[in-house]
Amino acid sequence: MSEMPSAASSEHRSPGPAAAPLGRGAGPDRRAEETGNGAVEDSAVAVSVIELSKIFRLDASGAKTAKERLLHPSRGSNSKFTALEQVSFDVVQGETFGVLGHNGSGKSTLLKLMAGIMRPTAGRVLVRGRLAALLELGAGFHPDLTGRENIYLNGSILGLDRNYVRAAFNDIVDFAELHQFIDVQVKHYSSGMRARLGFSVATHLEPDVLLIDEVLAVGDETFRNKCMERVHKFRSMGRTMIIVSHSADTVRQLCSRAAVLDQGRLIHLGPADDAIVAYRKALNARQQRLADKPPGAARPAKSPVVIESAHLIDAIEAAGTSTPPRHRATSNKDLVVKPGTPVTAVVTISVHDATVPVRLRITLRTPEGLLLINRATSGLLGGGSSLDLPEGRHEASFHFGPLPLRDGQYLIDITAETPDGGHQFARRAGLAGFSVEAGGRGLGLLAVPVTAELVTPKPTPRRRADDRREAGERAPTSVP
Repeated sequence: MSEMPSAASSEHRSPGPAAAPLGRGAGPDRRAEETGNGAVEDSAVAVSVIELSKIFRLDASGAKTAKERLLHPSRGSNSKFTALEQVSFDVVQGETFGVLGHNGSGKSTLLKLMAGIMRPTAGRVLVRGRLAALLELGAGFHPDLTGRENIYLNGSILGLDRNYVRAAFNDIVDFAELHQFIDVQVKHYSSGMRARLGFSVATHLEPDVLLIDEVLAVGDETFRNKCMERVHKFRSMGRTMIIVSHSADTVRQLCSRAAVLDQGRLIHLGPADDAIVAYRKALNARQQRLADKPPGAARPAKSPVVIESAHLIDAIEAAGTSTPPRHRATSNKDLVVKPGTPVTAVVTISVHDATVPVRLRITLRTPEGLLLINRATSGLLGGGSSLDLPEGRHEASFHFGPLPLRDGQYLIDITAETPDGGHQFARRAGLAGFSVEAGGRGLGLLAVPVTAELVTPKPTPRRRADDRREAGERAPTSVP
C-alpha cells in the first residue's frame, strides 16, 4: 500500500496488475486492524482510511496577500471549519464501496484526500495499486491540449507507459464518441464532450482503485446508461470502486457496503441497505431542523390559501381477526410501512379568500425526483373543478390504495393552484413522507409477486435399429 498523497511513489508506476505490499510510502506499516475494522485482513485491503481529519481555516479579513495580512493583522478574524473528523474505514480489494451524506457532509473532501489532491490535517490514507479519481468529469484535462494529448497525459499521471495507453486509445475514443473532435483542443469541447472523455479515460485505463464523485448523475440518458454498463463491467473485472452519490438506488444497486457522513463525522458503516436507512434518518433529521421556523414565517403575505401541514396514516390489518383496519397516525416523515399498505395523507389548509377558486394537487415521488403519482382534487371530488370552501382551516384527505413499492423513502408534495393549474398559490415540497421496508434485498421500485417456471421438453427416445428395419427405414452406415 502506498500512502497518499504521494501519488508518484513507485507502486503507482507499474502498468501491471500486481499490488504493492502494505506499508509502502511514508510512515511505518499500518495493519487493517488498526483502523477499527479488524475483520478485514491486511492482504485484502485496497484502501485504508485511518483517523482522517481535515480542518480549513476561514479568513474573514479579506486580505489576499501576505503583505496585507502583516499590515492589517487585526482586520477580521480567522475561524476554523472541520470538514472531516477522525474518519476511519477499510475498503476490500474488488469491493464497490459507497459514500452517502447530505450536501456539505464532507464526502467530496474525503475523496480529494483519498486521491491525494489535498493533504489531511491529521490521519492518513493507504492505497494499494494505481488510483484514478473521477471527482469532476473533465477535471485534470489541460484545456490547451487536444483530446488525444490529454488521453496520453492522463495515462502518464497514472504511471502507464505509452504502449499501454495506445492499446486502449481506440476503445476510449469509441466510448466517448469523439472521433471527429479527438484532435481539437479540449477548451473547445462542450461540457458533455468533456464528461464523456473524462469517464472514458478513467475507466478504460483500468486503475486498481477508482474514485467516482457524483459523476453517474450527469449527461443525457444514453450516456448515463453507458456509464452504468461500464461500471458493471469494471466491477466484474474485480476492480475496487468508491462511489459518492446522492442516489440511494445507485448505492443499493452497485455497492455492497457504504459509509454515511454527517457534518464531517462517520455516523454509520455497514451493508448498503442499512447505510441507506441511516442516511435517510440523518437527512430527515436535518430537514426537520431546517423546517423548525416560527409559524407563518414562510407564508405568502396575500395568498388566498395557505398549506399548513400534512401527516400520514397507514391502515394495518389486525392479524388473525376479521376486524377492520386500525389507523395509526404518525409524524409527517416517520411512517414506516410494508409493501402493499394503504396510506392516507391528511392535509391542513387555511383559506383566506373564499372568492378565489382553488384546487389541491398531491404528488408522490422519490427523493431523486422520480414522479410516481400526480392527482388533483378536481379529478377526485365531485361538484366542480374548484373547492368551494369558506374562510378558515380545513382538512383534505388523500387515500392511496395498496402501494406495491420496494424499500426506499417516498415524499409527498402539496400544491394549491388555480383550477386549470396555470398558477400556484402555494407549494410545500416534501411536506410529508414515508419509508417502505420490504424485508428483503431487491432492486427496482415495485414489490410485486413474481413467479418463474422452467419448462424443459422431454427428450425424444432414440429408436433402435430393429424398429427402423420394421418401419422399412435404412440404417445409417459408417464411413471408414
